[in-house]
Amino acid sequence: MHTEKPNLVLDVGGVLLTNITPVFWEEAAELLKVPYTTLRSLYKDQVRQQLWDGTIREEEFWVWLQQQSSNENVGLSNVHVTKHLQPLPAWDKLKEWSECFQIHLLSNHRAEWIVPVLEPISEYITSMTISSTVGCSKPDPSIFQLVQEQLPGSQPVVFVDDAEQNLAMGKAIGWTTILADADHQWIDEVKLHIQEMK
Repeated sequence: MHTEKPNLVLDVGGVLLTNITPVFWEEAAELLKVPYTTLRSLYKDQVRQQLWDGTIREEEFWVWLQQQSSNENVGLSNVHVTKHLQPLPAWDKLKEWSECFQIHLLSNHRAEWIVPVLEPISEYITSMTISSTVGCSKPDPSIFQLVQEQLPGSQPVVFVDDAEQNLAMGKAIGWTTILADADHQWIDEVKLHIQEMK
């Protein structure tokens, strides 16, 4: 008799790939000749939510970024988000984990940026929910509901994220949660769940 696997829901930034903050913003601030803290503050106030929710197009974000410089000729052509998306240690665990879990990705990100980078591990992924394509972002309950609807059966869910507020929402809907720490000790917690299932 076929038994469905439990579900492992993973964030992307800070879990599978490096976050674009702060390195991307440091690079942009240097090129634009704008203080890092000023640029980050403007971003949070003016475009962050719209960027992740997909309310604005990627091209509009780059136009906004260009406008933060007093130099109209400043070039951003060498600023590429994807070069800041480097695999973290969990990347190499996905094949192994896919034998024990159905793996789902839940990310506040732009699909244009992360989908191509995730291509090499796509065969291990059951579903992928990216904020820019679904119109809402964590910790909005709506995006968790979208993921919940894709989870087969009544198997347990283990959710890994590097933000406490996102874990709180996962816990509220009955998921087991693991905080992705900077030292990647959380990987051992996933291993413990695997051992418990055996």
